[in-house]
Amino acid sequence: MGTISTNGTADTAPEYHCNSLGTPCWSGLPAKDFTLELELELRLFINIEAKRRGHNDKVANKYDPEQRLFDPHFLNGWPAKAWALAYDEGYNH
Repeated sequence: MGTISTNGTADTAPEYHCNSLGTPCWSGLPAKDFTLELELELRLFINIEAKRRGHNDKVANKYDPEQRLFDPHFLNGWPAKAWALAYDEGYNH
C-alpha cells in the first residue's frame, strides 16, 4: 500500500492519502472546520491506521511511536493521544 502524508500543525490536520483508502475528507482541514462527524471519522482512521502501523512495526522489530501525524495541540490534543494509544495497542498485540 502506498501512503503519502505530511504531519499536521496545531491548527491543521495532516494531509493523508493512500492507495487503498484514498484521501479522507478531513485531510489538510483547519481545526476550525472540524465538525462532530469529521471528528468521528478521524477517530476511526486513527484507530485503524495507528494500530496497523504499530502492528507492522512489531513485525519489523522496530518501535517508532514518534511517527505520529498529529501535532499535540491539534483539536486540544486528543488526536495525538489517541494515535499514541492505538499505536501501542497495535504494537503490543
